[in-house]
Amino acid sequence: MNNIDEGERLFAEGRIKEAEELLLSVLENGNDCKEAYNNLAIISIQENNIENAIDYFTKALEIDPFYKTTVLNYTDLLKTMDKLEIAVPLLETFAKRNPQDKEIQQLLEDNKLLSKISDDIIKYNEDGTKFLGNNEFEKAKECYVKSLALNDNQPGIRKGLLLALDGILKDNICETAKHITNIRPKFFAKEEEINTKRNLFLKYVPEELIPDKTGLNILFISDFEVAGNQARMMKLINNHTTHKSRNIILKKDYLNYGEDILLNTEENLNEVHELISETDFFHFVRLIPDIPGINLDQYLRKNNCLIDYFGSEITNNKDKVVDFHRETGFFGLNKCIHEMYKDAESLMYHFSTMFDSSEYSKFETDLSFYDKQEIVIGHSPTSPKIKGTHYILPIIERINNKVKQKITTNLTMGKTNSEAMLEKAKCDIYIDCLCTAEDIEGAGSGASQNSYESLALGKVTICSMDNFYLSFYPDAPIFSSTIEELEDLILNILNNPDIVTGKMNKAKSWLKQFSPNIIMKKYLQIYHYVKTGDQVVNSFDSFFKTF
Repeated sequence: MNNIDEGERLFAEGRIKEAEELLLSVLENGNDCKEAYNNLAIISIQENNIENAIDYFTKALEIDPFYKTTVLNYTDLLKTMDKLEIAVPLLETFAKRNPQDKEIQQLLEDNKLLSKISDDIIKYNEDGTKFLGNNEFEKAKECYVKSLALNDNQPGIRKGLLLALDGILKDNICETAKHITNIRPKFFAKEEEINTKRNLFLKYVPEELIPDKTGLNILFISDFEVAGNQARMMKLINNHTTHKSRNIILKKDYLNYGEDILLNTEENLNEVHELISETDFFHFVRLIPDIPGINLDQYLRKNNCLIDYFGSEITNNKDKVVDFHRETGFFGLNKCIHEMYKDAESLMYHFSTMFDSSEYSKFETDLSFYDKQEIVIGHSPTSPKIKGTHYILPIIERINNKVKQKITTNLTMGKTNSEAMLEKAKCDIYIDCLCTAEDIEGAGSGASQNSYESLALGKVTICSMDNFYLSFYPDAPIFSSTIEELEDLILNILNNPDIVTGKMNKAKSWLKQFSPNIIMKKYLQIYHYVKTGDQVVNSFDSFFKTF
């Protein structure tokens, strides 16, 4: 066995230093050996000494420019360094001398393609940055999406995409604000609901129901109208229970669900003060906000309030949530996201989002996209970062290059909910909130109203759902995915209609469990328990009467 073979044996056994010393001894006294230089380069790569590796590869090729082993090894290194401008000429020189070598010819073609891709990425990134600087957010988005589809490992470019998406969202919100007054609120148009004969907690109670209103004054308070939940619950309470309700929000948003009292005038603030003084039960949504001129601590007790958590940004502040409940002893409602309130379990109830699927009765399950040449994937985030939009869009672009159908994205942002529903109805597949595998373990995730809406529209729906959420809804007709799994999942959906048909067959019936009358009764049970501490419900009590 010669020293070269012995060095390779030592290297294979993991005796790197011994192998290196032996190979260096081959080169003593000015001896040149291409095999020794090549193997020393491999050892240098193993030791992460790239500069030495390049030097050794160069010396090997100076001895024999057509030494194939070094050409292959050096090309591999250059590819990992994104130095295709060096790798391609090296392969071209060898291929010209050895046109019969199919391995080198294929490697040359592959590297030329990679070189073109590298050039494309540079161009997309340069154009995207230029467009972003000019506030041409839609063009910047298109460039960054194409770049990330070619190379997903570009953190700086992903941040640029997120900036472009935020810019599009803000621009669209501004456009929506210009015409929002011409669109009827989705859930609560107060001009139609108001009882002009009454005020305070009877302001939106139908006159014929006044004699039945023997229950609580329930006040909803939130920073904004979250998916229309407060407006719907207020209306249900006023129209279908013995209780009365009002709803305060601090700011109006563009989704246009409808609101009761907006804290934007002195007159409204005075009314809010009166309402608070007459409230029997406070139902906070997302948080307990500051209200000018009043100290809520004087009114709140463990048995007259709860906090109902909606929204991913609240989930991302879970430590504050847990600390608050442990300090106050107040009860909370949670949408089945355990990680959000870990260590405060005894102070939290699990509650699903209210959703009325009967409003979508005309829509049937739609799997017609299997026969289409163009498939539309929808996504309508209110917060691109939280919903994973900056990961989702490049993945869809990458899928578009792998399937025979044309894949297009319907990205809807900054529109009213009614407008967003029209866009959703045009989609074939809908992607809700997605998170990474790491995030789903840390923050948890589950289906929201967005997913329920797309299911009700008959659309194949994808969302991140952790095991805790799925323990409540193991039969959810939603495809669960993390960002890392999304590409394979969509390809699987497109290639296997049977798995989609089986899941979607029960979507309509599954949604019925979230109907407003069912969820409202659960709320009444929770109100009763918080006030009395009694978990036993007497269904004949007027407290639980619905009509």
